[in-house]
Amino acid sequence: MEEFLQRVGLLCRKFRKEVGSQIEKERVGQSLSKVALLVPYSLSANHGNAVRVKNMIKLVNAYYNVVSFDLPWIRQKSVSIPFTIVLKAAFERLVRKRSILDLLLCEDSWKIKQFSSVSKVCDITQAENLWAIKPALESKHKEKPLIATLHDVYSDRMFELLTHFGVKENLKRDAVSRTLKLEMELISKVDTCVFVCREDLERYRELGVDPSKKFVIPNGVDTKKFRPLPKKEEYYKKYSLPKHKFLVLFSGSDMYQNREAVLNVLDVLSVPSLERCTPVFAGSISRFAQKMASAKRVNAINLGYVENLEEVYALCDVVFLPLNSGTGTKLKVLEALACGKTVIATKKAIRGFDVSHVCVVADTKEEQLKKIKELLTSDCFIPQENAREAALRYDWSVVMKEYEKVYLKSG
Repeated sequence: MEEFLQRVGLLCRKFRKEVGSQIEKERVGQSLSKVALLVPYSLSANHGNAVRVKNMIKLVNAYYNVVSFDLPWIRQKSVSIPFTIVLKAAFERLVRKRSILDLLLCEDSWKIKQFSSVSKVCDITQAENLWAIKPALESKHKEKPLIATLHDVYSDRMFELLTHFGVKENLKRDAVSRTLKLEMELISKVDTCVFVCREDLERYRELGVDPSKKFVIPNGVDTKKFRPLPKKEEYYKKYSLPKHKFLVLFSGSDMYQNREAVLNVLDVLSVPSLERCTPVFAGSISRFAQKMASAKRVNAINLGYVENLEEVYALCDVVFLPLNSGTGTKLKVLEALACGKTVIATKKAIRGFDVSHVCVVADTKEEQLKKIKELLTSDCFIPQENAREAALRYDWSVVMKEYEKVYLKSG
């Protein structure tokens, strides 16, 4: 009986402690500073920018009350968008000749109006991406600060994008010029800018854009999800990957810089001396990769979107990232390192991360070919523990805490 009463007492004390903690949490929550966050894409997406924002919201919510509004891109097929909005976007672009990307947000839509009403009573307004700055400026309380995270150098990205699709030079110059003008106009009105890498900050300075308050908060990786795993038989069966081949992985979304990288991967691995190598593509880039591999008669494996990409990392021998374009940073670099993989990458691919000492850096086709051959014939892989140690410094729980400093110094 005495033992029973002791257990009951212990449970009661535990219950009181949990209830007290919950009350304290709610009390603190009521006093938390509020952040109105505007995101110019759907947070259901899986691209790098969306992954960053979702992790930022998750971690920052411990210190601030973040109210987020995500605005779907006009062309996003996974989101139902009224046809009237599509018509308006087309009208703004073609008839009024507004900035080429200042059309993706329908600024008088119900969601913008809802964001505006919330933003005016929040302590801080935050815009993710250049294209969200204008509606954020128009929505926020005049005396409250505006923070903007710039994920890219948008005029440079516009130049690369239009070059990739072969747009005529005069049209390309006009679009890039208008994007740069928009950058200079909007960024100057932002109270605090966050850049994802120092290289982007320096590039903006070259372009004449230098905000007074600025922070560099790099992208990160979920090191609990992306971790070294054994090569399990069930994984080989699940993804239909051959054991006897030297598997070379490239993953990514269907973006222009990844399309160019796919062509580079196929170009290198189509060399007869690398016939033991099999390229493996994962992510939405797989459809393009399948088409290009078929045209080049390269025997590639295209997995499409993979929910548990860490399992594919476990089976592949090398991660090959021959990227030569794109601004910002590449999350796939950190994912591969967190899984303890040897990464062969260009300087452009690892841009913004201090990981050159744990990557095999090769910029030209000749260098890449040489490095892959060396890995095929010798045991010169990057030690798994070294690769993972480098990635741990960029865990989302580490890098996203820096936003607390941004809020404190901006408020």
